[in-house]
Amino acid sequence: MIKKLQFRQAEAINIISIGSLALAGVTVLLLSYSLFILGKSHSIRELLIGLVVIALLICSLMLIRQSKVKMAGLLIVGIYLSVAIYIMTQWGVSTPIGIFLLAFVVLLSAACLGSTYILPISAAVIISIFVIQTLVEYNALKPNESLLITGTSFADISVYTLCLIIFAVIGWISRSNIERYVTELENAHDELKLKNKQINNELREEKRQLHKAHIEELDNLRRFAEIGEYTSSIMHDLSNEIMLLSSRVEQKAHTNLAEIRQDIQAIEKILSQANPNLLNHKSIEVSLDKTVQRAIDSLSHKSHILKTKISVRSTPINTRLGRTAYLEQAIKIIVNNSLDSYKEFLPKKNKIDITIEEKNDSIDISISDYGLGIPQQIKNGLFNIGNSGKRNGHGLGLYLAYRLIKQHYHGRVYLDKKSKQTRFVISIPKRSHEYYSTLA
Repeated sequence: MIKKLQFRQAEAINIISIGSLALAGVTVLLLSYSLFILGKSHSIRELLIGLVVIALLICSLMLIRQSKVKMAGLLIVGIYLSVAIYIMTQWGVSTPIGIFLLAFVVLLSAACLGSTYILPISAAVIISIFVIQTLVEYNALKPNESLLITGTSFADISVYTLCLIIFAVIGWISRSNIERYVTELENAHDELKLKNKQINNELREEKRQLHKAHIEELDNLRRFAEIGEYTSSIMHDLSNEIMLLSSRVEQKAHTNLAEIRQDIQAIEKILSQANPNLLNHKSIEVSLDKTVQRAIDSLSHKSHILKTKISVRSTPINTRLGRTAYLEQAIKIIVNNSLDSYKEFLPKKNKIDITIEEKNDSIDISISDYGLGIPQQIKNGLFNIGNSGKRNGHGLGLYLAYRLIKQHYHGRVYLDKKSKQTRFVISIPKRSHEYYSTLA
């Protein structure tokens, strides 16, 4: 606000300087006409004074261009005060133009310089009047007062002084009130800026906290979803085991107690696996052949019942993964489906071949069986939920296996359509551990 007031003040001084320059220019032209055309030699002094005034006004404009507004204002006031004093020394203190210029000097100091300069300049104006009149009284100065009706006395000077004092006080009060008002506005503006900055900082911090809370909430939701997926896969295995146990109980006449106990132990093993630390995403080095073997061992009772041999062909392969439980679960789902294919179809030799193969950018685990195969009509939507080739299937197993591998290892599960057997491939990128390092 104060800067804006200073800018307005600079504009006022600039306008006054240009106007004064134009007026001085016209005066110099008239004096030049009087001197060179009319031949009045007494105009030489006034002409020189006019040229000096023009030079000083040009200097004031240059000071404004250099942002030296205060100096330019003082120069303008000094020019008008000097012209007024010169006029009074030549034609007397009571000369109207002289009195007018002195009053203008007081007002000009208020407009261009501010309340600080009004009283000192007004004092200088009054002192100038008294000094000139004193010199006139003692005949040290003899102005040409022929144009005046009467001469000037100290009574006239007192009236002029009173008028100038009134002008000065009014100007000082007005300018002081304006400056105080502007200062208060400036302080209020600074306070508002400070409060606005504080509010922005608070909003920024609140936004950061909300963003952090939002990220944490999303992370919790993602982890709950993982728990849900893992629980679904556990429930899928439980469903298979309970169905197998139910069928044994229904056929208890042909089933010994040891086999039922073996099924119950399998269910207990599945339940014991449902309590790992699901939220641990730390990337660790694991042996894939041991991971595959653990998945096979969990289905050993079922493979024994169906008299199915599960063979694994692999060289020792170590890689970095997050939790291996998801991979084990996906392998179990596919191997379990392969075992189920032998329930209704009994070839001469039941077997499931598992191969672990390391490629340039992935590790592929292929699971092959020689059962009935997959009906042609469901091959296209094989990994969709609800799509099952089993007589009493729910279409959940392959969907879960696909989701577990894709979401947790950035891998894929697919059916090898070129193979003569039913061959599923789990393909895990070697860089999948980098995904887990960002979650840890």
